[in-house]
Amino acid sequence: MVFCNRHARVSRYCIIDDCVSDDFEFNGKLGPMRKLFIGSIGHWVTLNNLINFDVLFIRIQGSILSVSDLNSFLRHWRTGGSARLEWLYLNFEKGMFRETFDEDLEIVKTDEVRVYDRSSDALEWVFDGGYSIQRTDGVKAEIECGPGWFTMGVWH
Repeated sequence: MVFCNRHARVSRYCIIDDCVSDDFEFNGKLGPMRKLFIGSIGHWVTLNNLINFDVLFIRIQGSILSVSDLNSFLRHWRTGGSARLEWLYLNFEKGMFRETFDEDLEIVKTDEVRVYDRSSDALEWVFDGGYSIQRTDGVKAEIECGPGWFTMGVWH
């Protein structure tokens, strides 16, 4: 499914790829839905967009979100925002990402190996170390980062 109309209703899956201009802006809510895949043109996704996506699984290629944006998103998540989110994967356009988290997020470095497995969606990811974060309601997530990517799996 290709989603190019900002007024379209989507309930299960949404793929946005090669159908937005360089100056595209999205100022609304998207979802609720199961999966959102934004192809190599994810440069238009802002912090506000990410906060307003009501999606279980999100994968964004070509993101230009900053470390500060991710810290703000994690702060939003910790206080109960994006409550349905189970999986977030960002691949950065410029291939650069520094693992710099704000202290108030209480993110803890871990060497725990944990498998995130959703066989119904053919998604399996092995978190081999990384970081642990906990929401105020007790829900935990693992975060793993590389030079050009960020992954977060939530255990409800």
